Amino acid sequence: MKLRIRPPSLHRPSLPISPYHIRTCFQKRWQSVLVNKTYEDAIELLNTFQTPYEVLKERWEKGIKPDENTNNQMRRCLFRLGISQKDLARLNIAHIAGTKGKGSTAAFTSSILTQFSHPGTQPPIPFKIGLFTSPHLISVRERIRINNTPISRELFTKYFFETYNTLSSVKEPEIPVYFRFLTLMSFKVFLKEGVDAAVYETGVGGAYDSTNIIAQPACTGLTKIGLDHIYTLGSTLDSIAWHKAGIQKRDVPSFSVPQGNAGVENVIKKRASEIGAKYRPYIKTLGREQPALDERDGILCEAKVRPDEEWQRENAVLATRLAKRVLRHLKVPITGPARIYFEENVKRGLESVVWRGRCERKEDGDVVWFLDGAHTVDSLTVAAGWFSKETNLRPEGSEEPERVLIFNQSGHREAVALLKHFYEETQKRKKNNRASRIHFDEIIFCPNTQSSSSPSSNSKDFFNAALQNSEEEPLALQHKLAQTWQDLVAAKPETRTEKRAREYGLPEKETVVTVVPSVEDAISAVRKRSVGAKVECFVTGSVHLVGTFIGTLEGVDAV
Repeated sequence: MKLRIRPPSLHRPSLPISPYHIRTCFQKRWQSVLVNKTYEDAIELLNTFQTPYEVLKERWEKGIKPDENTNNQMRRCLFRLGISQKDLARLNIAHIAGTKGKGSTAAFTSSILTQFSHPGTQPPIPFKIGLFTSPHLISVRERIRINNTPISRELFTKYFFETYNTLSSVKEPEIPVYFRFLTLMSFKVFLKEGVDAAVYETGVGGAYDSTNIIAQPACTGLTKIGLDHIYTLGSTLDSIAWHKAGIQKRDVPSFSVPQGNAGVENVIKKRASEIGAKYRPYIKTLGREQPALDERDGILCEAKVRPDEEWQRENAVLATRLAKRVLRHLKVPITGPARIYFEENVKRGLESVVWRGRCERKEDGDVVWFLDGAHTVDSLTVAAGWFSKETNLRPEGSEEPERVLIFNQSGHREAVALLKHFYEETQKRKKNNRASRIHFDEIIFCPNTQSSSSPSSNSKDFFNAALQNSEEEPLALQHKLAQTWQDLVAAKPETRTEKRAREYGLPEKETVVTVVPSVEDAISAVRKRSVGAKVECFVTGSVHLVGTFIGTLEGVDAV
């Protein structure tokens, strides 16, 4: 077998050749030509790497959970790809874990870093910043971004098959599952494309997450920790915090948002001490009970982050601290005379973030769509509070619009419990006694399927093997959720207002509960309701539902 060796191309004329480019040039084997491979071929093959529902179910029943040996396969594959820990260290990675807000924090961090350029270059050469997040909303390409833009279909196809061919051509082929494969592929993409720094969001947990093979990140960050993936991480906050705090590394600065739970904060500190990480506790707040890095960082109080909530400002603070640490690795001056320049870039970076499907408001004729992917208890609490606040902003005496909920959850074992929690949140009042209970005129439960009339039009990017349960009838989960909501309404105690309305013979506010086979059908139902009426529609629950909704409504292939 002959080796084809081509001179490594420079990714930027004024910067030196990467050692990774040189080494992989010699290690690369000449394999099948990829000219006939398409993006659709890549996605179809990638989907075969997903773990089927039956396998997941068996693991749940047997109590099989990740352990310290989980990432041994990742390390072997990293070696086969010719990527060393020294290569990963050159990516100046900010590594982020948490339950709520880690995606937003990762997006903030990446956006801040893209505002800066290589010091001393004329004309200025902007930094190239990689971003690895999950899950995707519409296209799997969204998981691997450069300068906040999903990589192209061509680049995805190229690096997918390069990674796959390398891992499958050895004597004993070893192809990791979906998320792990994409993690490895992202390393290859970022190294080959010459990114200067990268931001990585964990998938599940932290300690045994596939991203945690990064031995020497520039820094680590922890967003708010709550109950999620309890069948994998444990059923207590302490157990989940132990996993997520496991991304901390020896001698690496570690930051966190205020957790609001002494037990969780103690676990983080203890893990940092055991690992030898340089844990930097959250400092203090500044003005309007909004957080700042220290007494000099009032710039963060001026930045307009979306949504303008305290928890989002906490994420913005964490992102700024992470970006600061990465910029130090990149030798960018941020103190003294350069401080004003730094603050302007931070403000611009925070304000320019558009993180689709998270607390997003979209006006569309007589319909206002409210979108928020929320698949944990804490996320649903925030989502319900955000929707309640947004829809209570109407002027006094204005016409009351009809309200519709489109809901789905992906987890077979947790969906009903999450729906019950969401229902409880919709029945709460604000502290100032202004009514914040949310009444929906119609509730639509639907799967994360684009179209029922034309199944072939459903994008392969939306395929999720963990949801393909052959033991259940189609829409079985959605009918179960619908029945759960009706049971909750029936069991709810009569409120004073409802009692008074009944006594005066006023018509009751009824809720229509329906199940439809696709997102397209749900959108059609809302549009019919909007004929002659204003409608506020809240799309929440599964992140995949929100992504399918955006893709169906806007006809885009990535966001």
